[in-house]
Amino acid sequence: MAPKFDLVTSDDQLDEFRRVIGYEHLKRYIKHEEAEEILANIDTLAIVVTHLAAVDLSPDPDDNRIIGAAIAGEASYIVTGDKGDLLALEIAGGIPIITARQALKIVLGDVV
Repeated sequence: MAPKFDLVTSDDQLDEFRRVIGYEHLKRYIKHEEAEEILANIDTLAIVVTHLAAVDLSPDPDDNRIIGAAIAGEASYIVTGDKGDLLALEIAGGIPIITARQALKIVLGDVV
């Protein structure tokens, strides 16, 4: 049986992905068509919250929007590679903040 998890994101995060994927230096890593396919899949498969919980837990306002989306979407974890601010919080709004490696271990168990 395949591991089950739900992806929680927000319109805000999807807009940010659309903006960043247009950066010239990223075009050699991912084609526009591939990025659009990823966005379409996320939009179809993810829980996309439109009203973020208002929080002021991180010094980085962008991080607060991620935390707000996680709270609004009732996420079990916030998964990030942001070692500076998000991971340093360890928990926000009652939601543990973990690395992708930790998330894979949770989802896949001892396979990772």
